Amino acid sequence: MGFTEEQLEDPAYQLKTIVPQIVETLKPYEAEEGRKIPLIAGGGVYSGKDIHQTLSLGASAVQMATRFVATDECDADRRFKEAYVTCKKEDIGLIKSPVGMPGRAIRNSFITDSEEGKRPAFRCAWKCLASCKAQDANYCISIALNNARRGLLKSGFVFAGSNAYRIKKIVPVQTLVSELEGGYAKAVESKIARLLAKLETLKTEYVQTQQLMHELAKRYEEALLTMNNAAHSLKQQYTKAALKVETLRLGMAQTLASTSHLLA
Repeated sequence: MGFTEEQLEDPAYQLKTIVPQIVETLKPYEAEEGRKIPLIAGGGVYSGKDIHQTLSLGASAVQMATRFVATDECDADRRFKEAYVTCKKEDIGLIKSPVGMPGRAIRNSFITDSEEGKRPAFRCAWKCLASCKAQDANYCISIALNNARRGLLKSGFVFAGSNAYRIKKIVPVQTLVSELEGGYAKAVESKIARLLAKLETLKTEYVQTQQLMHELAKRYEEALLTMNNAAHSLKQQYTKAALKVETLRLGMAQTLASTSHLLA
């Protein structure tokens, strides 16, 4: 699967996290090459809504596998496809692959037998993968997967995505693509509706704020006029008081002069 078992459950390795990171990582290389480098994202993409969400993260396209297994055009045996249709959520789990990486599969008797140490008779025809440890895993993954492809599920197992249990029937590719297109269109419409609702909210808030601004401006002008009137009144009172002070000062001076004259 390209990830360790711990990473598969780690939010830091989910599409919604790593796609934007990869988009940013690609930018210097795109600038250097002078062209767009397409990013194709895969893993858990099941519906048209999932496609829309993944593309919204910055991916150029998506890769889907699980959905297209359960189609008439898939060349796997029908029993292989029906394993997707009949499985339950709890049937899908992680297994340890002979090549050293975890895989997600529909658990069956073949898998449980291998985990219990039971092994079918097999001979490694060719060491096709350097990291493969078929003897430790009790089976050859190449033989097991080929048997499953042929519908021999007692001698193999079916790899599947985490959403395989959601598939309810085998359909033509055209039907599946139409469903995905419809789901994508619905997701776009939903996003547009949310944006329009947000726009309407912002518009309402804008109008209310604009009205408040006009009201505050009016009140400010009224307050300023009141302040001007008050200032004019204070100025008149100050001038009157100043004149009175000057009159009193002159009176005091005259009185002192008269007193001095009398004392002389």
